[in-house]
Amino acid sequence: MRASTAVLFALVLTFCVLAEPAEDNALPARLAADEYNIVIDAGSSGCRVHVFKLTWSGRADGLPDVDWPAHTKKKINPGLSSFEDNPAAAGASLEPLIKFAIAEIPPEKRASTTVRLAATAGLRCIRIPR
Repeated sequence: MRASTAVLFALVLTFCVLAEPAEDNALPARLAADEYNIVIDAGSSGCRVHVFKLTWSGRADGLPDVDWPAHTKKKINPGLSSFEDNPAAAGASLEPLIKFAIAEIPPEKRASTTVRLAATAGLRCIRIPR
């Protein structure tokens, strides 16, 4: 399974739990409108940001329609594991990704957009001072 497919699967699975249509198949008010999600895949060799648009259309299976256009993805190097000796710089290194993602989201949706940071196995190699 490609990493991008795994990220999409995890995102959809998360929202499956949130999608609890009422008995009359109406959507809960919090899910009645489009929503945006930002997922930062923080790998050891680089970090990628993905912007997803979820449309809750009242499908019988309770799942949203996911819009993942090609232009809503950006990658930067190096990965977070390269900041082992300077953790403060790790956060600053993600700034271009955040700025890119924000520009992809309509201004009226930005305050309600969820941001998730997912770190991969490469970060397990980092020494944690005791």
